[in-house]
Amino acid sequence: MPKSNMKFPMRVVNHGDYSTMEIVISDEVKGMFNHVASRKVSKAPHYPPPVNKRSHSESLALQQESREDTMVLSLLARMGMEKQQQSLQDRISSPPSPLISRISPHYSPYTPPPSIATNLHFRRTKLLKHIKEFSPLLEAVKIRLDPFMQKLMVEDEREYDGLTIRVPKEVRDYLFTFHERFEDLYQNLEEKGHKLTNKQWRELKGALKKIGGISLVNLEDRLLEICKEFVALEPTLP
Repeated sequence: MPKSNMKFPMRVVNHGDYSTMEIVISDEVKGMFNHVASRKVSKAPHYPPPVNKRSHSESLALQQESREDTMVLSLLARMGMEKQQQSLQDRISSPPSPLISRISPHYSPYTPPPSIATNLHFRRTKLLKHIKEFSPLLEAVKIRLDPFMQKLMVEDEREYDGLTIRVPKEVRDYLFTFHERFEDLYQNLEEKGHKLTNKQWRELKGALKKIGGISLVNLEDRLLEICKEFVALEPTLP
């Protein structure tokens, strides 16, 4: 703290047996320390009073509504108290209901579920996948066989009319029988597919591959050759 160059005058005070020295503080010095330890007085904020923009008639109407609301609330409170007192008197005067009736739940009317169908059958996922896989394969083979079988039917008609034929009757009978079984399987794959075993599915796949490997180019000229190749392969249907 820096030293002050201010000098204060001194005076001697005699107390009889002894005397003391006192510092004489001038008014100027006192004024320098008037603010020390003085309490600060803060001025309270002043807000303007709210301005009521309602008209006199509107204010009267609001006051009337407030009084009516107060009366309604008071009436409801009295009615609630009277109801509580009345129910308490009823509980005291009348015997309580049986405990079983108070703890038993209220059941809704019972509606029996519909009966289970007797013809309900569940399908195996594996068989459903086989059916989905073989449906387009059978469709493709059918498209190949239809014109071929039409040529054989023409041969059948030629024989009936006594004309020269190229395909023997036993070969045609074998192919017609095979085609009937194929059409039955193609039309009823959804039903028959759920009865086939794994071995039968493999046989069907092999038969379709054999038929798909037969070349039907120049069908009119190579009809007998194609028929012999078909019989030699011996495709087996389930």
